[in-house]
Amino acid sequence: MLAAVLMAAGATPAAAREPASWQADLDAGVSILPGRDTQWSDFAISLGRVGPETVTAAQIQRARRFGRSEYLIGARHEHRIDDALDLYGGFAIGTGNRFLPDWRVDAGLSQRVSRTAAHTDLLRFGAGIARYGQGTVITLMPGAMRYFASRNAFIGIDAIAVDAPDARWRFGARGQAGFDLNRHLAARAWLGIAPETERGRTEIVRSAALGLIVSGARRRSFRLTLAGENRAIGPDRVTVSIGITQAF
Repeated sequence: MLAAVLMAAGATPAAAREPASWQADLDAGVSILPGRDTQWSDFAISLGRVGPETVTAAQIQRARRFGRSEYLIGARHEHRIDDALDLYGGFAIGTGNRFLPDWRVDAGLSQRVSRTAAHTDLLRFGAGIARYGQGTVITLMPGAMRYFASRNAFIGIDAIAVDAPDARWRFGARGQAGFDLNRHLAARAWLGIAPETERGRTEIVRSAALGLIVSGARRRSFRLTLAGENRAIGPDRVTVSIGITQAF
């Protein structure tokens, strides 16, 4: 869940993007596995060009599990087709991984279906395919979002379907919400019961997370997230992550 939380915490609606600029993102998280003495951490750094209609970024992700480090190197592109439709696509390639996939490709779209003075409603759909040593995993994520004019608030839910060699079509869902507390502080929350795949193994994970985003001076913002996961098979986790975004 950590990767999803980190991405969502830094997400900005396309309509709110400023004129073209470069943007660097750095995220790091440390997980505690109750009852286990092990190193479990995640790190991601990205650099991209953010414009009014497009976002293009390259990213390096590092995951450390039980004394072993694994990497994914990839890129992602988002494009606003018109005032109502956004598309995205991305890929990543690994280096002989065991926990992370050897490669991953994902794509999706977001379509505005209604807009009033009080709120905007979006339907979205995402799909991904990833290759692990044990086989290929397919993920489908249809969902809906509502953005409110007041306090830049939003609420959304995604259905999640995963087809994997060890689990034929498991289903779940994940919700998210957020709002601005003031001009410099925003809150985020996530809650889910959904299938997740790691080390080529798919299991149902109950997860919850809370996050804060602090907007600082000089086009800089900071993120703090606390997440908990209860797993049906693997070890439970408590994860603390921090992040920083710098535009220039």
